[in-house]
Amino acid sequence: MNIESFIEQARSLGAQDSEGVFTIAREQAIRKLAQLQLPGAQSWVLKLLQAAVSSGAQSFTAEAERHISYFSYDPTELFEIDELVKALTEPEADMGRSLRHLATGLRAVGFGDNRSFTFAFEQGHQCFLLGWDGTRLAKRIVSVSRPSSGPLIRLGIAHPGPPSRKCPPEVTLEMEELRLCAEVAPIAVVVNRKRADDFNAPLVDGGHGLGKRVTLSAGWAPSRRECSLQQLALPGALLRSSRPIGLGDRFTDDRIFHVEGRADQTESPCLAKISYGYHIDSHRSSLGKFRFHNKPRYSYVHWVKDGVVVDRHRWKFEPTAVAFDLYLSAEGLPSDLSGLRIVRRPDVPHRIAKGLPWVVEQAGATRARLLSHFPRPFLYHSTIAGFFTLVALGSPPAALFKLLAGGVAATHMGLSIYDKRQLMKDAVWHLERLMETCQPRRSPQKE
Repeated sequence: MNIESFIEQARSLGAQDSEGVFTIAREQAIRKLAQLQLPGAQSWVLKLLQAAVSSGAQSFTAEAERHISYFSYDPTELFEIDELVKALTEPEADMGRSLRHLATGLRAVGFGDNRSFTFAFEQGHQCFLLGWDGTRLAKRIVSVSRPSSGPLIRLGIAHPGPPSRKCPPEVTLEMEELRLCAEVAPIAVVVNRKRADDFNAPLVDGGHGLGKRVTLSAGWAPSRRECSLQQLALPGALLRSSRPIGLGDRFTDDRIFHVEGRADQTESPCLAKISYGYHIDSHRSSLGKFRFHNKPRYSYVHWVKDGVVVDRHRWKFEPTAVAFDLYLSAEGLPSDLSGLRIVRRPDVPHRIAKGLPWVVEQAGATRARLLSHFPRPFLYHSTIAGFFTLVALGSPPAALFKLLAGGVAATHMGLSIYDKRQLMKDAVWHLERLMETCQPRRSPQKE
């Protein structure tokens, strides 16, 4: 069944099988709850991912087509279709964590946003269908000629508004929200055919204006028995190889400069990223003097539950050129009705105080790596140097000409390395300031 016909099931289930059709009890109250329960318009996609992670799934896929958003995952935790119906229409009913996440997400997008959906749960040769057309729920059971290798949940959700050739802006924001909050998911998360569980989502408050912000380091603390912090499963994409994340030795490139953490770990009490922002005004080789300035940003503490970043607190200090992002488990912390906002209690700053020493340790390791690193030239200068090198190699055997071309190439390379070294020295200075000010007893302020 293709995606187009998949979502059409929602509109036709009632006409095909009147026995499964019923109107929602307490419709107005449930719609009101659906509209108000989640903190943001895109939050329902996070509940679907939480449902997948808490169900024991190995993978989660999200893809936005022209008219439909399509989701799928492979749960190990099974339930009956009537249990899902009850969870949707009776929010106060007792149910498991995975089913509660799923029902909350579907209720918000279906009843709250009034978007049609079709839910399919394949188990062996049977497929349990649940459709919502904006006014009614309908359920059916159909036969599957080619069953999947295991239980499979597929979900098609119609886009808001009339059909168009382009994906609506709301749907684009939904996929961006999923990409941003799924970076530490412990399972394979594919959003629009790209892995999202790579610990490399765009930084919150990445800075303003022209310039770059590079991730100096990414890492995870070693697991210690004496640590009182809840363990976080490492992001799924980090476990694929012995050299995780996109480790690179080219400072100022888009790849992560330094990785701090054992490759054989599967969980950690905390994860952290350290970033550095800058803008180059002029290179020494172009205008005679190398000039740059910093791009400050805030540091953040991110709270993770069931594989999703559910909340974040902004660190109380002013924006700095070198900033950190600390990821901690929200398991056991009180939350609001949505489960996506952490209620501030005394144990919140306690957990942060336990995680901050790791930030300091990682910053120290990153500083040492920078001090011992010999930088490569900027791409711009490397291109120019490469051109003159080819000219020297390919030119007639005139010693003077070859010497001049080689000299130009070497000059561009040398000046570029000098420029990059200045940035690295500045990053080291800001790392040292971060290590001085990042004290465990200090608490963040709410974003």
